[in-house]
Amino acid sequence: MLKPDRANGRAGIYGGFSPSGDPILVKVWPRASSSNDQDLEEIWRHELRQLHRLAGYPGAADCIAHLSEAGYDTQGFYLVLAPGQRQPLQALLTAVGPAHWLRQTRQPTNRARIWRNLGLLARGLETLHSQGLLHRNLDAWAVLTSGGEEPDFQLTGFEWSMRIVGAETARRASARRGTAESTDSFLRDWLMFGLLAADLLGVKADRLLNQSLVPYEVADHLTVEEARLLRNITQVHPIFPLNGDVVVTRIDEILRLLAATIAERDPKLHLVLRLGTDTPLAERIREASDNEIEVDDVEEQLRFVSDDLLEAPMLLALKPFDGAEGMRLVLRGKYLSYRLQEYRQPRSRTTTWEFAYCEVVERTVPAPVNIIGQRTLEPTAIQLLTTSAAFERFPRLRGKLTSWEEWRRRFIVEATPLSREQLTHRALALIQLLEALYAAADIFPVEIVAQPRGSTESADGEVLLRLRSRADPERDNLSAALNLKAPEFRLTHALVGDAVKPEGWILTDTGSLGERDVNNTEWRFQEIEKTPGQPSTFVFTGINPAPLLAEPFLIPDGSIGRDVQFRRRLKALRALKDHHELLRMITDPRRRVVETHDSIEEDEAFLKLDEPKQEALRELTATLPLYLVQGPPGVGKTRLVRDLVRRRFADERNRPVSTALTQYR
Repeated sequence: MLKPDRANGRAGIYGGFSPSGDPILVKVWPRASSSNDQDLEEIWRHELRQLHRLAGYPGAADCIAHLSEAGYDTQGFYLVLAPGQRQPLQALLTAVGPAHWLRQTRQPTNRARIWRNLGLLARGLETLHSQGLLHRNLDAWAVLTSGGEEPDFQLTGFEWSMRIVGAETARRASARRGTAESTDSFLRDWLMFGLLAADLLGVKADRLLNQSLVPYEVADHLTVEEARLLRNITQVHPIFPLNGDVVVTRIDEILRLLAATIAERDPKLHLVLRLGTDTPLAERIREASDNEIEVDDVEEQLRFVSDDLLEAPMLLALKPFDGAEGMRLVLRGKYLSYRLQEYRQPRSRTTTWEFAYCEVVERTVPAPVNIIGQRTLEPTAIQLLTTSAAFERFPRLRGKLTSWEEWRRRFIVEATPLSREQLTHRALALIQLLEALYAAADIFPVEIVAQPRGSTESADGEVLLRLRSRADPERDNLSAALNLKAPEFRLTHALVGDAVKPEGWILTDTGSLGERDVNNTEWRFQEIEKTPGQPSTFVFTGINPAPLLAEPFLIPDGSIGRDVQFRRRLKALRALKDHHELLRMITDPRRRVVETHDSIEEDEAFLKLDEPKQEALRELTATLPLYLVQGPPGVGKTRLVRDLVRRRFADERNRPVSTALTQYR
């Protein structure tokens, strides 16, 4: 597809197929035949490590091409991408005709699709920059896409961040041309991004960069906001800061403006009813009206349906009758439930959800187990039509309507089973919730007992405080739900039982977990006083007198650090929910076993191992789940793996190596 260019450090691109028949792209950097470039192997390994680490960045899987394989030999260095149906954008632009949406940029719908794809590229570029990496070659060859209607742009072309062309060679080439060497930077990456965006949107670069033109003169088919953003990105009108977050936010604003232009369509959902003599719907309407509406009175039938849908009509997504995949839509009114189908114009063979069609109603109320999803619609959002009116109006309204398909898609998303990653996150969140509930159960409701005369101070001058357990239905119900004993019993056990006792306690009137108040005071338990016929009294001492509290609670002072940990975990769980790459590794740690392209360091410690264990160590060094070897800086991967294996195989000389190796993995 593209020949290698050593002068600019650009890889060659070859299309091909994997052994399993899947399409692949092979990127090739040829070695220089006239120079010794063995040091490039170390640089290449470093760059490969960068790529694997980059693949674990949150959101990288959606906007950065996935690295499938890598290798090198005496001829060059190779990276294999598995793009699926995607291909380089430049190859697609060369192949498609003028009718493709990438070529029809004057239509707002197509420009909105391009901007959505550019938003993916902006996020990918920001991911690179956040890791301190530069792209350097951002153009149509550095973008992969299938050219379909769904946004799917992915960033590639940056895979060798440290260019293989020597600095001296580049300087000599610049000197021969009599030009200054260009400087790679984040801003230069954004400049190349802006020029690529302008080209895709049908904007001439000379007009875009011409500062004498006002934004609306850049291109007659662009909005002012589109032209301004392109000029901001290309630094014609600089903005600071210029990063992926800013660009994506501006793109979202442009998409909202384009959506307003595109959405100049009827906001109502159109429902076509087959009414009149000998129709099943007309017969059910007559039954529901106690035979007051005649089967040939179409106007009254329409009025009945309109009145039936007047009070909070509900759109239901139900399972199919035969249990197969998919769904069927039902619009439930006050008396009848209308079964919806796609509309087919009599003169056309195709069906569409721009109109919904109904000729029968549900005989029974759907069981809750069969309901996939439900939404309440506004009565004014539904426009009723007869079949004759639909036949006449559909050709004029087509493409200008709100489609029922939008609701079907929402139901499909809701009905999608949870993935393994989502289940893992729910499990982690559930564990956190359970720990929080048990922590909340350790907040004990108490009441302050009036002090006897002359006993408000202890022998060493500290303030005395006497407390008793207080009845609290909320805490009692929580203890019962967690299968714990009553709060009064657990408080007594915490103060005088055999378990490890808290060193201090906090008296507060805040019974919520993690909340602190200025009225909180600290106390130390001294003894328990028992009076016949009276509840036990707990004696505490403190530095400051207890404030007036309406409903006091007693909390172990160690809860302060515990609550801080809870807040940190909740923050981490919120971040983990969007970190799909990390969730995949937590769910299945061996999902990404990759080639490390490292050879074992056969030092004295290695040679002391017997031959089977040496082979096992070589195998572990060659292929590992990459997260295992991305340890702290300064820890060599080979040494780390060697130490892990040595500890694992210690005193196991009589065990089969395959068994030990399997357990280690």
